[in-house]
Amino acid sequence: MFGNGPTSRVLCRCGAVADVDRGVIGTKRDLGKAVECRRCRNLRISRERDELDLEFNGISENEEH
Repeated sequence: MFGNGPTSRVLCRCGAVADVDRGVIGTKRDLGKAVECRRCRNLRISRERDELDLEFNGISENEEH
């Protein structure tokens, strides 16, 4: 079941220590991606979603302001 596996503590780029599922850590590293704390992950997802919304609506970041 997702989320019930063994965890390891990892250091996020922001300096926070996060408990992350070992399977997630292995997958992220295999893909060459950084392991993030919850806060950084949520900020990244929010930023990516905003970028996709702008692209979908045909608005460039320069036109936004």
